[in-house]
Amino acid sequence: MLIDHELEAKGKMRVRLEVDSPQVHKKLGQLFDEVQLFEYLTDAERKIIQKGLKTRNFLVHSYWHGDRIIETRTPAGRRAIVQVLNRLREECRKAGRLVDSFIDQHLAKAGTSLDKESSPLWDQWQSDGDVH
Repeated sequence: MLIDHELEAKGKMRVRLEVDSPQVHKKLGQLFDEVQLFEYLTDAERKIIQKGLKTRNFLVHSYWHGDRIIETRTPAGRRAIVQVLNRLREECRKAGRLVDSFIDQHLAKAGTSLDKESSPLWDQWQSDGDVH
């Protein structure tokens, strides 16, 4: 909605994205390209976000394969996997924090924020205890 709003404000055609739909045809990289039509990013910011996207895609599409699955059989293998996953998670979170800051800037124009929009969901969260 933010992308559509900003494009419309600049007199450009809305893209009518439905990113929550399982049938969405836009990939995260394409959304990133569209955001850059109205959001200025420094080279450092662009690199952080691109690295986060690349890491996310690696985790989702390529990380789990035979060798890594076999590593999960031993405590040492699991510790090694967790160590790598923690590093990769931080790369994704670093990019996420940057993206969230841009989103918050635009939500502020509409009188809201990510915190305000996500609070109802967090209030419904039910913990299942010892999640590792």
